[in-house]
Amino acid sequence: MSLLDATASAIGETVAYLAGRVVGRTFHLEPKKAQCIGEYIVIGVIVGAAVFVTVAYS
Repeated sequence: MSLLDATASAIGETVAYLAGRVVGRTFHLEPKKAQCIGEYIVIGVIVGAAVFVTVAYS
């Protein structure tokens, strides 16, 4: 794994963790479920950005 891959992975995990913490505190969820929802939020944002860029530049 290169340095770029490790950095991207660490940033992704941190963002997913923070999103999970925010969702967990907002909706009073258990930590494991909040982390899972945070991961789904990050995936959704990445997919949404990819679709937006594709539509905007086509």
